[in-house]
Amino acid sequence: MNTLRLSFALALLAGSSLSVLADSSITAAVPGIRPSEPVIILFDRSASMKKKMEGVSRIDIARESLVRWGNQLKGRSNVGIRFFAGGTDQGDDQKNCVANDSVVNLGEVIDSESIVRLADGIQAVGRKTNIAYALEMAREELHGQGPGKIILITDGQENCKGDPLKQAGKLGEMGIKVDVVGIGDAGDIGGLGKIALETGGRFDLASNSADLQQKLSDSLPDFDLPDLPLPPGQAPGGGGSMEQIIEVAGGGGNRPSVPAPASTPLVLETMEVSESGPQRIAIEIILDLSGSMAAKLGDESKIRIARRALAETLDGLEDSFFLVGLRAYGFDNTVEKSKATSCPNTALLTAISTNNLRNIRNQASRLNPYGYTPIADSLMQAGDDLQAIDADSRMIILITDGEETCDGDPVATARHLCQMGIELETNIIGFDLEPSTAEVMRKAAKAGCGRYVDAQDAGELTAGLEVMVSEARDKIDPTWMRTIHPVQGGSSIATALPVTPGTYTLKNWLEKGEQMFFRVDTVAAQHVLFRGLIQSYRLINQDKEMVESSLGRAQYRLTLYLPGYDPAEPRADKKTRFMRISGDPGTFRSIGQQDFDGRGIVFSIGSKYDRVHADSLFNVEIRESGDIFEGYEAAETITRETLTLEAGKPSIGHLGEGDFVDLFALPGMEDGATINLTISNPEFAAGVELLNQKGRRIQRKRTVGGRVSFDLKPGSGVKHLSVYDRNPKLRQVFTDYAITIDLH
Repeated sequence: MNTLRLSFALALLAGSSLSVLADSSITAAVPGIRPSEPVIILFDRSASMKKKMEGVSRIDIARESLVRWGNQLKGRSNVGIRFFAGGTDQGDDQKNCVANDSVVNLGEVIDSESIVRLADGIQAVGRKTNIAYALEMAREELHGQGPGKIILITDGQENCKGDPLKQAGKLGEMGIKVDVVGIGDAGDIGGLGKIALETGGRFDLASNSADLQQKLSDSLPDFDLPDLPLPPGQAPGGGGSMEQIIEVAGGGGNRPSVPAPASTPLVLETMEVSESGPQRIAIEIILDLSGSMAAKLGDESKIRIARRALAETLDGLEDSFFLVGLRAYGFDNTVEKSKATSCPNTALLTAISTNNLRNIRNQASRLNPYGYTPIADSLMQAGDDLQAIDADSRMIILITDGEETCDGDPVATARHLCQMGIELETNIIGFDLEPSTAEVMRKAAKAGCGRYVDAQDAGELTAGLEVMVSEARDKIDPTWMRTIHPVQGGSSIATALPVTPGTYTLKNWLEKGEQMFFRVDTVAAQHVLFRGLIQSYRLINQDKEMVESSLGRAQYRLTLYLPGYDPAEPRADKKTRFMRISGDPGTFRSIGQQDFDGRGIVFSIGSKYDRVHADSLFNVEIRESGDIFEGYEAAETITRETLTLEAGKPSIGHLGEGDFVDLFALPGMEDGATINLTISNPEFAAGVELLNQKGRRIQRKRTVGGRVSFDLKPGSGVKHLSVYDRNPKLRQVFTDYAITIDLH
């Protein structure tokens, strides 16, 4: 299930290239805002953000706005995002007043999926509104970055002991403006305007839902596109490695010839999903840092082994439906090492939130073993932490190498937590425990409605954590996050259902050998890219019902039917191409096909080997792939209509995935010429031949990607150029190429 990250509903199918330019319609920059100016967004997570404005909570409106910012932030490395006012400690306001999480750091390149995940994970849970501290942390992050900007989004006044105006004054001296979006009534939050005034920023007050949406939409600068990083090898203003507008000789006029884009994973912006809704799972990891964790197990200390195990397994909790925090005990070496002083040393070191794993790893790396082992008290406080989190279920994962040494009762405490009625289970990994201690921990886990895993070495500890992560992932409803757009295909090629570019699933599951047929209507010299995604596990027959297994890999086959296909012929498969996609949810593959004559492309979904799940997803994309200009497909042999290339200007063609040969006539080169052909796809194997008037080969060169050059002397007799695909026919390889001819 780890591959589900950055995939599925709400634009979760991952893999957008960070170097891709944002929407070219976003071009205007706010006056005074430089495109490279560092910006930090401060997001209020206090509980008051749950209040509704015209039936919609403030936090939900803020989430939606953050998602809308995604396209503008995509590819940016000069935007940081911090959550503040997220402290949930019931008895420690001092800790709540320093709750501040950097979820996107300056310098970190943003993609739109990360923004969606952040927005989905924002919960209004905080007990204190620590604006001054949030401004101070943002100021530290902006230090040395030059003039910058802070966008403060809050619905409350400072209620810790900090002084926001003092921090605003320091920011103003640094040339950093603070724009404030205040939420609520002017009488309650009007004082926030002084923060903006102190720094020369702007204050906006939103008192209703529509107003809040508008103010948030207006608050983020419209960055200038030229500041975005260009893909490697692309010149400013270019469209990839090739020119995009070609002047065609022989009356062709100026026609666009679009370079072939790379086959990227699906990015779905709008979709229909199942109605069950996402499940949120809150997890608190408790790490034992008592003195015994400094002991060596083999060649390494136990704490070092534990840190590495966490680093290797936490990625499984990266999805937006997991809220994860870290608690530790026994680490405070500033107190006397005695029961009276060390037993109270248990603390929640990170907020329980999404996108928090890096903070957890960092915190774990800084702590060293020292004191006593207050297991029961840590479990109880973890229960309080988790009770404050809005979640569908909750888990404690305790990693310990010793017994309770602070007079607590872990078994009774775990039983109490299970009986609280908040869907909380206590899971324990016993690391290098004595048999008698392991038995106590096993009883505690059972009493806590969880499970116990025994780990005697580094490998078993990592495996134990993987078991816990798997337990957490098994709690996720496997249907809510799927893209659902069911269509009923035809039962044969003749009855194939026409589909337009888009993303689809099946109306019903298919038996082994059953096919659903579809048709894409294209014109000549268009290329159709089909992309598939596994969204489920294998279908199995259980108690006379089809259910999804928990382990078996799902699969299906997308088959393309080429011109001349006749199912009655013995070798009909020779006129097909296909991709078979198999694996865990999140597995992705693609295949493309050229349309040579404008008849369209027929394909089917099915499997010769197994049932096909109805949620098997496929995406259809049509893109121009003409040679020299849109709508023209270069012939494979010399004819009277063979297009003549023009000297001195680049010409673009496309080759592969069914298009095996492109042939062109060359201009007069009586005094000699240099011909360069550049293959865009570095994995594409091509051959290039120069032919005489009758089509006989004069020169030939081969390449895998890169450039092929010919230096022709006067009187060479070369009249035609042929480019051909040297890849196996079933290999999914496609490329654009550029030809330039420089006359001597």
